[in-house]
Amino acid sequence: QGAADPRVTQTSKNRKGIDLDEGRKFWAFQPVSDPAPPTVTDSSWPLDPVDRFILAKQDQASVRPTHDADRYTWLRRASLDLTGLPPTPGEISDFVKDNAPNACEKVVDRLLGSRAYGERWARHWLDLTGYADMMGTSNNVFAEYAWRYRDYVIAAFNSDKPFDEFVREQIAGDLMPAKSTEDHAENIIATGFLMLGDVEIVNPDKAKMEADHIDSQIIKIGQTFLGMTLGCVRCHDHKFDPVGLEDYYGIAGMLRSSPSTHKMPDMGVWSTLNATMLPETPEQLASRKKIEEETTQRIEKLTAEQKTLTAEKADLSKQLAAISGSATTAPRTAQAGQANPVAASTDNAQKEIATAPPVQTSTDKDALTKRRDEIDAQLKKIAADIKHAEFFGDKRPKAFAMSDGPNPTDMPVYVRGNPYAPAEGLMPRGAVRVASWEPFPSIPNGQSGRAQLANWLADKRNPLTARVTVNRIWQKLFGEGLVRSVDYFGVRGEAPTHPELLDHLATRFMKAGWSQKSLRRSLVLSRTYRLSSANESAAAKIDPENKLLWRMNRQRLDAEAMRDSMLAISGELTRESGGPALVLENP
Repeated sequence: QGAADPRVTQTSKNRKGIDLDEGRKFWAFQPVSDPAPPTVTDSSWPLDPVDRFILAKQDQASVRPTHDADRYTWLRRASLDLTGLPPTPGEISDFVKDNAPNACEKVVDRLLGSRAYGERWARHWLDLTGYADMMGTSNNVFAEYAWRYRDYVIAAFNSDKPFDEFVREQIAGDLMPAKSTEDHAENIIATGFLMLGDVEIVNPDKAKMEADHIDSQIIKIGQTFLGMTLGCVRCHDHKFDPVGLEDYYGIAGMLRSSPSTHKMPDMGVWSTLNATMLPETPEQLASRKKIEEETTQRIEKLTAEQKTLTAEKADLSKQLAAISGSATTAPRTAQAGQANPVAASTDNAQKEIATAPPVQTSTDKDALTKRRDEIDAQLKKIAADIKHAEFFGDKRPKAFAMSDGPNPTDMPVYVRGNPYAPAEGLMPRGAVRVASWEPFPSIPNGQSGRAQLANWLADKRNPLTARVTVNRIWQKLFGEGLVRSVDYFGVRGEAPTHPELLDHLATRFMKAGWSQKSLRRSLVLSRTYRLSSANESAAAKIDPENKLLWRMNRQRLDAEAMRDSMLAISGELTRESGGPALVLENP
């Protein structure tokens, strides 16, 4: 900028800020529309309105779709996409022989109704959450209550929980009204979405640890629901998108008002995630007391066995010591031509030793040593079993869950993201302004604002939530999203290949009660999904990237589906699931 001239009066520069009106002109921040399915040249080809949007684009480019996949290929494709498992020989045979007009519908309904469906699609969601059974990445710390959130997600997908409700529960379930004790517990567990992930619980700098965890929560909200990168806004306005420090710290204030971690007493620099006691029904309480009593009895039995084996080991050690002593004091054999020194002795004690039967030191020692080693192995296992039983002895239901702190309030901007450099003044709590349709509602005193944020995210007027969700579902089924940068809908991301179809799906999704099963069912039954992956040279010259979806994209089998497929084919797949994720030594 050149050297400053001291003769010229310096004037302070006003912060430029974000031009929200200009930002709202970008397609992703426009309200979701409801375009009518277009007319197409071949009206017999589409099986769903989705196909009309696809075929219309192909017509414009003079591209013809390839032929349908054979029945076996479609069945395998649908089975792996919806459940992560291949069809069984019986299912293949039944489908190939079924010539009914609704044969495909019956298959899809069966797959959507299986428990494997929820497990498959919950896994995709848990990838977004950063779910793990361990806490953080630097230390081997077991996240003992994480499994409750995993089971909640699986149950939500299998029951087809409306997605807007699903969103609200994960952001502010603890603040939502509940119809029953079970619903109340479920709502609390749902907030594990914001708790789990990479939490550096051994960071001695607690202010930085808090700021970093809030940052990870904001990044997760931005990526999962909004398709926006919000992490960089911790330090400065977004370089490309109309998102400013006001937006970041507006959300951060809500999360800072809902502390997620606490320092562990008498544990040095260690912290841990906050665990909330879950409400119980009388039946659940009685069942828990019974299990706790059984656990106590088991620990007492193991302790008694441990005491008995310890005593036996002590006795064996004495016997082995005696044998070793006998071996060192046993008489020496007289050599030829020499008198036996023991026989020649007149000492009575030495005579008894000389005349006693020989000690079988080798045989007895081996047997006693073998038994002692067996006892050592048993004691080691019993000690591990006791430790394990004591660790899980407290059966009071808990979950890693959010809750409002005692003094919810706005927070300052951290200059360059540094919690030790707060700017003057406080930033009002709120949401991402460029995606808002009206001013953010006022937050009552004593509340964090997470309830208001949850309603903002799940509102039909939000231009991002439904679009991002249907695009992600499309990507899991077709290999590429309509917006190929599925986690980023910002200015530097890719524009939708079929913007009208994206809005059609988003509107359809919301009108159908935010039903994920309904959306997946219609997509899997569409003509576009039934296409073969065969190449067509003419179409490939016009659209080599297959953005017009004139064939089905070839997809790799992911690691989880490959592993489960091998186990299923070999008959070794465990169908039971749920509950604590125990270490492999104690399955």
